[in-house]
Amino acid sequence: MRLDGFLANSSTAYLVETKGSLSLPNLLEEIEKDLDRIYNDAFKDSFRRMASEGDRGYTFPANIRGLILSDCWRDEVALSWENNSGLVCKYPRITSLSKRAVKVGDYGGYPYYLLAGVTGPIEISEK
Repeated sequence: MRLDGFLANSSTAYLVETKGSLSLPNLLEEIEKDLDRIYNDAFKDSFRRMASEGDRGYTFPANIRGLILSDCWRDEVALSWENNSGLVCKYPRITSLSKRAVKVGDYGGYPYYLLAGVTGPIEISEK
């Protein structure tokens, strides 16, 4: 069970999952799978071992959150992401994320967005 990435500073760690361009229904289903992985107890055990055992010198983060990143090419998908409307409202874990859609620019005549969603705190004990 692996994450796409891990970002951390002295106060917060982000468990990162990313998605490329998919149709909206497929994107939402894949994000749900990513959230299942982030909240999975086996994954939490693996993260705890990585962050606190051995000689890596990690400081176990006091605040742990999940970070979902994706891109999209449609204004209505970005709006649905931010407003919990359309198909997004059928996925309670996704609607509970703190979300933003940031327009990066236009590419080939299409709008290009980065979608970001952050979970609430994830409980992973140090021991």
